[in-house]
Amino acid sequence: MRQKNLKLIVLAGVFLLSACGPSESVDITADEILGHIKTLSDDRYEGRRAGEIGDRKAARYIIRHFRAAGLEPMPDGSRSYRHQFDFISGVKIGRDNNLTFFYEDGRKSRLQSEKDFVPLGFSSSEAAAGEIVFAGYGISADSLGFDDYAELDVEGKIVLILRYSPDGTNPHGDFSRYSSLRYKAMKARENGAVAVMIASGPADEEDENYLVKSGFGHRGASVGLPVVYLNMKSAIDIIEHAGRGLKEVQEKMNEQRESVTFTIPIFAEIETDVQKVPATSTNIVGGVEGTDPVLKDEYIVVGAHYDHLGWGGDGAMIKDTVAIHNGADDNASGTSGLIELAEWFAANPQPRSLIFVAFGAEELGLLGSAAFADKPPIPLDQIIAMVNMDMIGRMEGNEFVAGGAGTSSIWKDMVTEKASVYGLKPKFDNSGFGSSDHQSFYVKDIPVLFFFTSTHTDYHRPSDDWIWINTEGEVQIVKLARDVLEDLGSRDERPDFVEVQQEQSGGRRGFAVSLGTIPDYAATDVEGMKITGARKGSPADKAGMKSGDILVKLGDNEIKSIYDYMYALQEAKAGESTEAVVLRGGQRVTLEVVPARRRE
Repeated sequence: MRQKNLKLIVLAGVFLLSACGPSESVDITADEILGHIKTLSDDRYEGRRAGEIGDRKAARYIIRHFRAAGLEPMPDGSRSYRHQFDFISGVKIGRDNNLTFFYEDGRKSRLQSEKDFVPLGFSSSEAAAGEIVFAGYGISADSLGFDDYAELDVEGKIVLILRYSPDGTNPHGDFSRYSSLRYKAMKARENGAVAVMIASGPADEEDENYLVKSGFGHRGASVGLPVVYLNMKSAIDIIEHAGRGLKEVQEKMNEQRESVTFTIPIFAEIETDVQKVPATSTNIVGGVEGTDPVLKDEYIVVGAHYDHLGWGGDGAMIKDTVAIHNGADDNASGTSGLIELAEWFAANPQPRSLIFVAFGAEELGLLGSAAFADKPPIPLDQIIAMVNMDMIGRMEGNEFVAGGAGTSSIWKDMVTEKASVYGLKPKFDNSGFGSSDHQSFYVKDIPVLFFFTSTHTDYHRPSDDWIWINTEGEVQIVKLARDVLEDLGSRDERPDFVEVQQEQSGGRRGFAVSLGTIPDYAATDVEGMKITGARKGSPADKAGMKSGDILVKLGDNEIKSIYDYMYALQEAKAGESTEAVVLRGGQRVTLEVVPARRRE
């Protein structure tokens, strides 16, 4: 009996060696990392935008490498490497888009959809009717002493406004924060307008027939009223019916920095039909079972997102550029590191189990990681930590950021010790929040660690290509991550979780104040802004906001989406108590919140 068992053990060992290969033959190399990055950032993958063909090609590439390494499919019985989730990828124009003008003399004219006008991507799908009023640029900016609605009654009317601002197309001018088309539509809605028409003026556009692209401005949420973009020719005709010239009106607003508004004796009927386009993306999941009979039931998630921006558009730094955004650093670099780690640990399993996840749709709001954390293939309480890699390919001066450093008491000492082996210099960021996938796990009370080599001038631009990758530097980061995972995989105790106090810091959007809410970006089917929680010690936390609340009003601003919320923050004042209304269990709950000032 003993000899038979020994023979079985020997045969099992031979099988494992033949399946995985000897561990010493598996290494993390610059050539392999660069090979993965070159492939994933190749034009054939068309920027890997979630839900599109390049996204699917990248998923197949990752699956091939997971399978070749011997990773097990998802531990949920499906025997698949794919963890799919649905989302809204964009909008398309429906058939029922109509715009008709009725004149005082009984005449009427009907404009042609996609020739004379086009609905914007954030328009609602509904009908409206009313008298037309011209509201200048549609801007209310108290700090600049400029308010197009100060002496204009737009209640129940259709508002015509110009694109841009008195600063023209300058993205850095005084009015830049008030120039967003969505913001302008929101202000018109707040002032009682039933619909909005937007057009370019002659100071900003030469082509009188120019229309923005179908779906322009889409970010997954309606602004709550019909919004169309007119060609300039139609706008000129409307303005002339009021005895004004569009060129002269715009020149006066720009040169004198003063509002010009008036009523137009035209009644209009408007109907918009904007349809959401459903899409599916995939998290690619593969596992390495632990070797310890007890610890193997505890899991470490290792993640990196593989999607990027496709041909540009929403999320791109250069808004009007139509070009493949290859995303070599963001985040082919992290994905290549994930593949290398998966191959290494498949040949070198640890006492604890590891789950390697290439997340989809991170660029659309952490959608893949949120879907995984909400419905994980293993019980959430068995996940002891999450290690994330995002943009790890452009290290300079041996410096890198270790995010989530405050979410467990073990992180800083562990990272400092292991980084010293490679001569690396960590910069610690305590927060478990951030614009990457570790946040989805931190909000579930899981310790997170985030490796990041900082942003650069090619971020979210077509120029983020493989030629700029510091491959030797990435090898060091990936080996550091390997050493951390080895430690986590074998230590006796699981890392403790620490909830990090709210830290006031400058934000990417330049808001003066913060509430500390954590938006649920995946919740596109609600009217309002659903939150997954509030940062500990933040104004939202102190006010009593909870996970699952839907914020529907902040101050005087109705909140129909996260974008309304962001604009409302622009108007909030630090230290002044503000009323916030949330839906909780279907009931409206009024809270008092005191916005905090951000430190620059």
